[in-house]
Amino acid sequence: IREVLSVILDIDIGEVTKELHLDNTPNWNSLNHLRITVELENEFSIQLEPAVIAEIIDYPSIVETVIKLTQK
Repeated sequence: IREVLSVILDIDIGEVTKELHLDNTPNWNSLNHLRITVELENEFSIQLEPAVIAEIIDYPSIVETVIKLTQK
């Protein structure tokens, strides 16, 4: 997850912390949000529903969502 965010948002992997949020990350725009979604779905073989996509707005929520969906 950290690598996906690092690559798509063009930030150092060390910057992917629990504080990473779409409001404090300039490169986290709507296009990159979609790219993050698609990459997470591909990488973890999960399906993100539209409501969930709208809720994954920071690193912790992404981790929580991926864990929940991969444990089913």
